[in-house]
Amino acid sequence: MNDFRTRIAPTPNGYLHLGNAVNAAITWTRARMAGGSVLLRIDDVDQSRVRREYVEDVFRTLEVLGITWDSGPDGPDEFYDKWSQKHRAEHYHDVLRYLRQTGALFACTCTRAQLRQHDSGLRYPGTCESAGHDFDAEVSWRLRTPPHIALAYPVLKQKEGTAAYNLVSIADDVHFSITHIIRGDDLRDVSQLQQYMSAYEPLAPFQHVQVEHHPLIVDERGEKLSKSKGAEPLHTLPKSAIQRQVYQQAATLMNIHVDELWSLLGG
Repeated sequence: MNDFRTRIAPTPNGYLHLGNAVNAAITWTRARMAGGSVLLRIDDVDQSRVRREYVEDVFRTLEVLGITWDSGPDGPDEFYDKWSQKHRAEHYHDVLRYLRQTGALFACTCTRAQLRQHDSGLRYPGTCESAGHDFDAEVSWRLRTPPHIALAYPVLKQKEGTAAYNLVSIADDVHFSITHIIRGDDLRDVSQLQQYMSAYEPLAPFQHVQVEHHPLIVDERGEKLSKSKGAEPLHTLPKSAIQRQVYQQAATLMNIHVDELWSLLGG
């Protein structure tokens, strides 16, 4: 393997839909074409939304598609025993403590009602920036961000004390020495935030990560597919239909012929 190391990182908060699978196919194909390696990283940091059947669906869908990986769990049991993000909780908190010590984080005691005032698209004003709290207090901890960062003042530590996705994702990419990330266009703001966060020493290796964005798969209304909005789960379709839809969409977005993708998968 060369120095091209990427990851497939589904979130088990629902059954995978076409958009999830196409991203996995694109990521896998890019890695194989580059002679690189693939990590399967299942992002289960939000335990309140994780269900075992969703985790099982990840493995079942990847098997149907013929997508393999070079590191990561070989099934749901090994995932829970060794690879769940709960096993890396102390690592995340080490990074959080560093950010707190450097003054990068501030406590936020805003209520949901106060935060909803900014749902119209207005930038969250950081109204709690001057509040002083012990780091173990039951408050949210936000990252100080400059005006050019679209995801302003993101929560990195939840009120209940767990690390938030915006911290966990980049911390894992550094921990697993990821060199390339392939994600949808809707995550450009996330990529910008992560590049900003890489200025902090524990996350500095992310400065060298190459991030590619691809167009999204949309529904008949032109909206991106979403589990929360009821996108059709792939597992309800026949195997042949899943393969046909995913391979064709992935090949189109990569501007290659579907037969080339199929041959990589051994079809």
